[in-house]
Amino acid sequence: MKCYDCKSNYTKKKGEISLSNNIIGNFEVHNVTYYKCPDCNKLLFHSDTAVKIEKKEREIKLKLLNQLPVQDFISASQTAYLLNITKQALHKNVRIKNGFIYSIELDGKKLYNKKSALLFKEKRDGRFLLNKTLTEQTKYIIFAPDCLNNFTRYNNKKILNTMIWNKTNTDSEKLYKYI
Repeated sequence: MKCYDCKSNYTKKKGEISLSNNIIGNFEVHNVTYYKCPDCNKLLFHSDTAVKIEKKEREIKLKLLNQLPVQDFISASQTAYLLNITKQALHKNVRIKNGFIYSIELDGKKLYNKKSALLFKEKRDGRFLLNKTLTEQTKYIIFAPDCLNNFTRYNNKKILNTMIWNKTNTDSEKLYKYI
């Protein structure tokens, strides 16, 4: 099979692939078969692989939505009022059904994300990035001061002292950032 852009032959590969999505950020799918162009690095997916990718995207999206606080969600009636439409129009709207407003089910009732509904009202697309990119995420580890002398690296990452972490105004533990 030839690449449409550079006319090189695709090579079949099996393994994990790293993908990026405008909504969920970066993610990986393991144990898939795909084709890769050696010159332009474009990927071509078989239908089974595409199904695995979509399933993984749905899982991550649902997980990220469930991590949002419940206070960020409003009922269907409140969402319809916010959008100046009827509740029936809300449930029949094709774009909303297709996920242009984030929603979750809680106790059999559908709740809509308020921020997403406001974006939908303004731009007709309520989707926003649910996950920060990996470069924006900061990981912290708490070490006791006596242990810190033994550790200068954690998971092959350099540990930097960033700030004091006090529970009861004592320096019993410090918060360290690792990069």
